[in-house]
Amino acid sequence: MPKYGGNTGGNTGGNTGGNTGGNTGGNTGGNTGGNTGTLNAFSRDHADSPASPLLSNALITARDGVTGYWDGEPNPDIGDLDRLKLPHDNSYLDHVRHPYQAKILQSLLMQYIRFDAIEEDPSDAMSKAGAAIWVDGHPITALTRPAPVFFAKQLTWLRAYADLRDDRLSEIHMQLDDMLSFFGAQAYLDTGRRKNSLMLLDAVRDFAIHIETPLKFYCRAPRPIDFAEQVQPMIQTPDHSSFPSGHSLEAFAIATVLYRLQTGKPPEDGYGDDKTVPALPFRLAHRIATNRTVAGVHFPVDSLAGAFIGCQVGEILYAIASGGILEPMDVNLGEPGSDFVLREMSGEKIGEAFKVTQNSVVKELWNRAAQEWPCAPAKV
Repeated sequence: MPKYGGNTGGNTGGNTGGNTGGNTGGNTGGNTGGNTGTLNAFSRDHADSPASPLLSNALITARDGVTGYWDGEPNPDIGDLDRLKLPHDNSYLDHVRHPYQAKILQSLLMQYIRFDAIEEDPSDAMSKAGAAIWVDGHPITALTRPAPVFFAKQLTWLRAYADLRDDRLSEIHMQLDDMLSFFGAQAYLDTGRRKNSLMLLDAVRDFAIHIETPLKFYCRAPRPIDFAEQVQPMIQTPDHSSFPSGHSLEAFAIATVLYRLQTGKPPEDGYGDDKTVPALPFRLAHRIATNRTVAGVHFPVDSLAGAFIGCQVGEILYAIASGGILEPMDVNLGEPGSDFVLREMSGEKIGEAFKVTQNSVVKELWNRAAQEWPCAPAKV
């Protein structure tokens, strides 16, 4: 018995200590990685190491040792202080890191977007909650939550897709926080020769998140686990609306911009009949979206709605960069019992096309990315 107790205590203590150490190490590493990462806009890094109290103290003592007396006046070697002026045009972008360029881009893009809530009338059985999206003062699309019976009829797809969980375990977990690595495996994205493209795609992902968040808030749809406990998702079910799928919206926004950069073509060419290699981003985006149904946290209709809006998000970015035309459309959600089939994704025209006001900074950042691709087919 003492031996059994010793083993139990040792295992328990070892596991507890291991988990504690792992969490501490993970948090420390995560924080350090976040601060030193290439896509962190507000990095605290120094020239050759991360920020730390030890380094700050070393810099203080080094300054005291080498600077000598300073009377608080500017360096006399500067001469004309006007020489310190920063560029007055878009060339100032070269003075800031790519992560900060991404923040500038995101801020400029969001100035074009407005949401109108579509309130549900409890006394009207046909009334549905949702939101309308406006771009540059024009309606571009409206999305409303399907009825509960629509979601219920899709539970058979949750049951069928659950059989793929073992096969897609690693994909599902990696895609919780990382989609760009999967797109980068198709199109060689890095911080060297494709640094501007990587920045643009990271920015459009954040732009997509800014758009999906109000949509989820206004649509307020229950998750699969709310309909049937037997779903038993393999990952934690998020606490926000199931409809539309944020992963799908983000993945298809990335795919749309990447396809534009590669070909200069609109998304419907890529997810429709295009069987060429550049169309791969849409097949990858579809797999990322479907993985959320495999995991048990989304219905196929969530992914369909997210995919359609995601393509619109990518085209909104392109229209702002090019001063192009946008055509208002609503997604066709199909029949309640249908799966999300990529080639069948379609929309319905809801208004007249309109020209978007071009932004010179967005154009500059878009063209920097476009020039990184053979023949620059997307340059505006």
